[in-house]
Amino acid sequence: MSSPNEPNSSAYRARSKRKQNRRVRQTVIFGSICGAMLLALLFSYSIYSGTIDGPFDIAFTSDKEDAQAPAPPPCPGPEDTPVTYSDVELNIYNTTDVSGLAAAASDAFHERGFEVLEVSNEDIPVTGTAELRFGPHAIAEAYTVEAQLDGALLRLDEDRTDTVVDVLLGESYDELQPTEVIELVPDEPLDPLPDCVPVTVPDADPEDPADEDGGSEDGSDADADEESSDDSSEASE
Repeated sequence: MSSPNEPNSSAYRARSKRKQNRRVRQTVIFGSICGAMLLALLFSYSIYSGTIDGPFDIAFTSDKEDAQAPAPPPCPGPEDTPVTYSDVELNIYNTTDVSGLAAAASDAFHERGFEVLEVSNEDIPVTGTAELRFGPHAIAEAYTVEAQLDGALLRLDEDRTDTVVDVLLGESYDELQPTEVIELVPDEPLDPLPDCVPVTVPDADPEDPADEDGGSEDGSDADADEESSDDSSEASE
């Protein structure tokens, strides 16, 4: 009579067969789970990258994109016309790793007559051609500069009171637009950029109420002096 633990016994062979089948099932199950996870990962990445459309109309990155979306450019005033180049003051900044980019742009602007005040580097990421930063009193100047650059972004700083335009050169900047393609007509209103928004431009020199009061007091004094002079003339007569 053979022992159950002997290799040639039927019980031993059956037990070995069960162990082998269990290992096969475990391998199949584990492989199926890994394959499903890999397919889910590829599917999710395809939706995230936009390669395929997802089953739900949900913009997973909409909040982040909206937070980074630039504000629309300001509209020029109805009477704003191109500014004479020599009357436009610029600060030019290089935001890229390309050495000498701001200096080259400064020379190009200077050749066209623009007044360049400062040339420097700036650690601000600009992926497009350029970004123009300016205050409400420099909207016409900014539009005049924007015509020199292909695809420049206009960013209004409502707290600024000067008329200087900051030009932040970006990764896509190569050179200024050729003069023959610039569509600026002197003494004709500027064409507003698409999706621009109207802005209220504050007065450059707001009137001081004290000055108005002083002016009325001066007028009263003058009237009083004039009346006094008339009374003196009548008395002498």
